[in-house]
Amino acid sequence: ICIFEHWKPKVHPTTVIYSTLAKGFLNNNQPSKAMHILEEMQSEGCPRSTVLYNMVIGAHAAHGAMDEVAELMQCMQKDGCTPDIITFSTVVKGHCVKGDLDSALSVLREAQQSSVDLDAIVYSSIFYGCYRHNRSDLVDSLVSEMCSRCLTPSSFTLSIIVKMYSFQGRLNRAFEVVEALCRQPISADPRVATSLLKECVRNGDVDRAEDIFRSLLPTGGPDAKSFWQLV
Repeated sequence: ICIFEHWKPKVHPTTVIYSTLAKGFLNNNQPSKAMHILEEMQSEGCPRSTVLYNMVIGAHAAHGAMDEVAELMQCMQKDGCTPDIITFSTVVKGHCVKGDLDSALSVLREAQQSSVDLDAIVYSSIFYGCYRHNRSDLVDSLVSEMCSRCLTPSSFTLSIIVKMYSFQGRLNRAFEVVEALCRQPISADPRVATSLLKECVRNGDVDRAEDIFRSLLPTGGPDAKSFWQLV
């Protein structure tokens, strides 16, 4: 920053220079100084970009500082910077970190209205937020949305979905969703298969748990913890 201030009177700062400084502050966990860079860019009449905003928004959203995120979103609109999938994904994740799932869904709807082509990662953040903050009431509608958009969840997300249905006592529904959304046979996806095995045991369905256990044997079997639960 000292070099920047020294050369500033001689070399007119550009968006790239300011963005590099902001990224440096963010990498050193100094989001307030990155915000100051944005303010200075405004006072200097230097254009601000969606990429720069995304970086600063991400730093605040990671800590659930959603008031600052809302302020940055308003500044984006004033600057004519269009939010993209990274913007919306980051904001959704921030609300999930804070446990405000209703706001996360509101942002999701805003993204859909903006014709942003959402991917499975956005939904993954919401599913994880639902799991962490006991909002299994949202799982059906979110699964339906993913199916309607032909999105395939990761094994991690699918295992979370299995757990939420299990907590509701809806083991059959968990199997139906896995069959509909899994990219490969259950036996070929150890994370999802192990999750189903555990939830079968939890719900007292030992026969189905044993079937899954035997299907996993050719690939090395489940982990030791799951094995002893079944025993």
